Order: sequence, then structure tokens, then C-alpha cells
Amino acid sequence: LLIGFIVIGGGIAGLACAGALSRVGHRVVVLEQYTEDELDSMSQGGIRLAPNASKILFRWGLREALRAVSVISGAVEMDRYGDGEFLGSHVWDDEIIAQTEGEYLSLHHADLRRLLLAHARTSGARVHHGAKITSVDCDQGHVVLSTGEQFQADVIVGADGPSSFIQKMVTKEDPYSSTESTCLFYSTIIPAQTMLSGPELAALYNCKHATTFAWVGPDAAAIGFRVGGRHDFALHFWLKPSKEKLNHYDNDTWDPINASELHSLLGRCEPRLSKMAHAASVLARRPVKMAQPLNDWMHENGRAIVLGDAAHLLPTGSIQASALALEDAAVLGRLFSHLSSTAQISHFLYAFQDIREDRCEGVLAAEQANLEFKMMPPGPEQVERDDMLKERLVLGTGLFGWGRPRGERGEAWQEMHALYSYSAEDVADEWWVKLGMLRERAVVRLKDLDEMMALRAQRRLRKAVAFDDD
Repeated sequence: LLIGFIVIGGGIAGLACAGALSRVGHRVVVLEQYTEDELDSMSQGGIRLAPNASKILFRWGLREALRAVSVISGAVEMDRYGDGEFLGSHVWDDEIIAQTEGEYLSLHHADLRRLLLAHARTSGARVHHGAKITSVDCDQGHVVLSTGEQFQADVIVGADGPSSFIQKMVTKEDPYSSTESTCLFYSTIIPAQTMLSGPELAALYNCKHATTFAWVGPDAAAIGFRVGGRHDFALHFWLKPSKEKLNHYDNDTWDPINASELHSLLGRCEPRLSKMAHAASVLARRPVKMAQPLNDWMHENGRAIVLGDAAHLLPTGSIQASALALEDAAVLGRLFSHLSSTAQISHFLYAFQDIREDRCEGVLAAEQANLEFKMMPPGPEQVERDDMLKERLVLGTGLFGWGRPRGERGEAWQEMHALYSYSAEDVADEWWVKLGMLRERAVVRLKDLDEMMALRAQRRLRKAVAFDDD
């Protein structure tokens, strides 16, 4: 059975969802409030794709298109934010990465969006940019635009970001806006020619393995990495300004801002970071929030749902934000590939949250803990963190303490392996085989039983009528 979906939001989550559902034959309309030119002007810089994310795109047949605009990152290095002291590095094990069926990739955010847009349209989705919504009726599956144009569908999907319009209708509250910001996230792109203009920055740009560099605070963190396509260098900062400045800058937008704002908040940072920050001309800023998981992803009527950033309020800049969006899309598409009756619609949407909830809550907790680790305030815990990293460096066990036989690598290695080896589509298939098909068989049996009882009742009625006639 093929049905209609309206996806609200044309970002990574919305376009991935549209592609996944269209691939299995459903009718999908995507409504994005910004025009394509406006989206291109929003400087969101670089984006990192973990193996669990790139694996999905590879399975969708996008391996070559993705590799054409990305760089494979084979290592990570950690340095101290204030003085650049080397704290450790790790080269990803080729065998382990191969087991995940994905790769560590880095690219321009705009290139990933364009790739997913092309995939969605090629798969059959209709994508409308500049579509400003004036009303949504989740009960009727009805959406009206400011132009008066109307859309009708069987299911509405909210993929419109953390402060989602549909999320508010589902949760009956505004969990994102009601959560205080803890710091600010800045994203910018440094052109390749700037990175190659001097030996210090050129060493970052031309390093072996296309290394991702991470700088840890106190009270600050940064990440830098090569991006494919135009082969620039992406730079992300997490900075903790005064409470007054934090409140002043606490607006949820990707609109470009003046780089002088970033310069004023850098504090004491190592020379390479300072040079790159002062070479940035245009950048974007978002608040960072440590939000709690949502209890409900589905509207009470069973015909509307949220996914991606609208469902998982990860700290801004988290590597797993794009991964969870792609995983959501893959699971939803897989579930609705089995649709055979409208009665299954709400059941599949319930199943979607049931399948994804524990995984997403675990990732949320891990990403929050990771940011807190990188941004520890000055004090004993921060000193202990730096000493631990230095000790691993001396012992030669690597940044994550994995430089020992595989059987002795401990819980942290197991968690990382489980994170990157996760296959969203396989998990959805497993649910269908173990629970979905079982339920459908039970429904068929109940339907057959109802029909048999109805036939028996009809026969008894005919006999009773015949008896009365005699």
C-alpha cells in the first residue's frame, strides 16, 4: 500500500526522510520555508559523517557521489586549547572501520544537503522551497501555506529542527526553548589558500590521514578538519561567554554573523587557532543546550511524528546529529516498505519510536558527556583529564587507551564499536521479522476468526428463520 507523506523541513533529516520513503514508492512532499539561495547563504560550514551515517548513504547507492565531495578522515589528534600542547592521537583501525561498512567523512554541509536533495527528487519526492506554513492540522493531515496553497497527506513528518513547530504540537510544550543555553557554537570555513599560506596552518591542512584536530579547554573547545569538494578547512568552536553575553546571543539562527563576535570570545587560545579564527570572514552561531530526551515523538492521533533534530536535542555541533537523522530516515523507510493497510500506519509510527528510543537516548547522553569532557571548567577534574591523556601518551596506548590487545581494550572501545557498527536498516528488519510479521499474522488470524464467527452467526440466523417458517 502506497500513501502520502508531508515532510516539514528540507534539511538533512527532512531530505533523507523524503528519499527513504520515496525509494519504497510512497508519495512525499517536502515543505522547506527557506529558498535555495537563502539556504546557500546560511554558512553552516563543515559537517562530519561517522561510519554509521555514511554506511546508510552507501547502501542507498550514493557512495561515489558522496566521495566526490568529501574527505576520508583516518585519524584524530587532541591538543590543549590554551597553548596547543599535544595530548594524544589515534589512527582509526582499517579493519574495524571496514566492519562498520562506513567511513569517517568530512564535507561542506551545503554539499551534503544538495546530495540528499538530488537523491530525494530522483527517488520521486516533490520538494518545495520558500514554502512558509501558516497552519497545520495533524488530525486531518492538512497543511496550508502563506500563498494559500494546500497539501493533504496520510502522515505528517516534523523534520524542522530542535525548535520544531510539529514538535510543539506533539509534546504540547517547547522543550528546546525552555532549556537554558550552556555555551555558544560557532562554525566557519577557512579557505585552502589561507591554510597553505604559512607552515603552521599548512601542517594542519596537509597532515597524514586527513586528521581531525580537537582542542580541549577549560571552558572552551574546538574542532578542525579538511572538507571535500572545494577542499577547505572547517572550524568549529564551543565557547562559554559571560551569562550576560550568553543571553544576548541566545537566538536560534544559522544567519551569518560578523567574525568580530568570535574574536571577542576566544580568550587565551593557541596561535594556530587564533590565526584561523581571525582568517574567518563569515561564520554562523547557534546556542548549545543540554536538553532532556523527549517522551513522545508521535502525535496523539497516530498520524504525525518528529525525527532528526526535532526529536533528538543533541548539543549543537555533535557528530552524531546527522547520523541520527539518517538512521531515523532509514528506519522509517524500511518500516513503511511493509505497509499493506492503513491500520498499520499508527502501528509503524509507534514502532519507529520503540525501535529508535534507547539508541537515541544513549547517543544523546554520550554527546553531552563528550562536550562536557572537552569543556571542563578550570579545576581538579580538568587537571585530572589532561594528566590522564598525557599518561596514555607516555604509555603509548593511544588517545582512547586502545593501544593494547583487542580483548583488553575495555568498555570504552566496546561502546565506540557498537556506536559505529549500528545498522539502522538491519535493526528495522529485525523488528519486522520478530514483532511486525507476528502481529500481522495475529491480526489476520483474528480477522479470519471474526469472519468465521460471523458466518456461523449467519447460518444460525438462517436456520432460526427456516425453523420459524416451518
